[in-house]
Amino acid sequence: MKLKRNSMRYAHTSGHTNVVYASSDNKIITCGADGDIRIWESVDDDDPNSKCLGEFVTAVLQYQDKLLATNDLNVVDCYTYPEIERDGTDVRFTAQGTCITSNEKYVAVGSEDTKIKVYPKGESKFEFDLEGHKGPILSLSLNKDNLLASVSGDGTLKIWNIDDKKEVKTITESLPKCNSFEILAYTDSKKISVLNVDNWKEETSFSVEKEDAKLTCCSISMDGQFVAAGSETGHVYVWNLDKKSMHKANVQDHEELHLITSIAWNPKDATEFAYCDASGQLGTVVMESGEEVNGLLDEEAGEDIMDFHEGDFQDDDMNGVGGDADEDDEDGETVSLEKLKKNFMKFDEDDSRQSRKSSVDRERSKSPERIQYKEYKMQQPFQPSSTPSDLENRYLLWNEVGLVKSYTSGEDSSINVEFHDVATHHNLHVNNYLHHTMASLSSSVLALS
Repeated sequence: MKLKRNSMRYAHTSGHTNVVYASSDNKIITCGADGDIRIWESVDDDDPNSKCLGEFVTAVLQYQDKLLATNDLNVVDCYTYPEIERDGTDVRFTAQGTCITSNEKYVAVGSEDTKIKVYPKGESKFEFDLEGHKGPILSLSLNKDNLLASVSGDGTLKIWNIDDKKEVKTITESLPKCNSFEILAYTDSKKISVLNVDNWKEETSFSVEKEDAKLTCCSISMDGQFVAAGSETGHVYVWNLDKKSMHKANVQDHEELHLITSIAWNPKDATEFAYCDASGQLGTVVMESGEEVNGLLDEEAGEDIMDFHEGDFQDDDMNGVGGDADEDDEDGETVSLEKLKKNFMKFDEDDSRQSRKSSVDRERSKSPERIQYKEYKMQQPFQPSSTPSDLENRYLLWNEVGLVKSYTSGEDSSINVEFHDVATHHNLHVNNYLHHTMASLSSSVLALS
């Protein structure tokens, strides 16, 4: 099996980025720290449908003709899909909503206030709370039997029976993320554990021993055959549950890697999944049938990076693994690469080595002597009560008199002034023709610059 990792592309500004597939039309939906959601036909779509829903959006979910999104107002807003027209608010929290999941019957939402709100689809007035975690909810997953898995910042994973509104099982580990399950898989540092949901016992596990960073998230494919995982260093792995083999997706040349924040399997194509990283980029991985390719670590070439812990997995299954991989590297891959260089790239081995040496020298030539004080940009003027200037909707000021907000949409810009004591002053709306970025407010003066 080959893992084809396509080049990543810009999706959102740097920060937490989430990705899901639309259940109705199989499009890719992303949201990020810029407050936008984008709907992509595919990862190659150069003109995705985009709309700003707030200052930031942390999670998004699509089902039927609806789209749900958690925003900076501590609510879960409902929108029509695909028009993305606001259609009310489903639930409210006392803190930021962090994650959303659903099955055929229920929607579940987690928040930083440690609560989980669950309600029937389309009937948020019948919501109920699941309480028991002592930290913010990091991830949720709901299966077809109405069992909900939740991971919290308190280091626990809890299983809930939604029909009975009761907790079924608690697993005390350091767990950053869990995903959808018929079986349940979760990451624990550099290991992924797979549990049997009938008795909640670990069936098998695997680890990436030589990975220099922890695994950050994982997701099980719709058919339950594969587990995809991402790491802090931006690498993506796929584990075949049937063949007990692990594969590492190749990395494009000169591609800069960042922490993987989200993974979502294509519901209509079991060989593809999308992922996002902490820099706001979107990418896809496609599994192709075939033998080992350059940049892929599988059950033959990747023995040194994986460690299985299943009792039924016998040592005899690994006979002949190491020798065959080495022989392929010496007699197959190296020869074919040199032949390609000579026949198509038109340079010989010495030129290739010199080119690689020059490239390495250039990377090593980054010396602190090149960093001079005069190269630093001067910090832009700012006020302690203002929010970052790169936001389309931002606070210019917040003090004891009131607050000043700036709204920007394309070339149009306006400023709203909201007073705490509306009995003394009415709220103001001012067109921001001069693109003011700073404000000061007293009981008698509004100053803009």
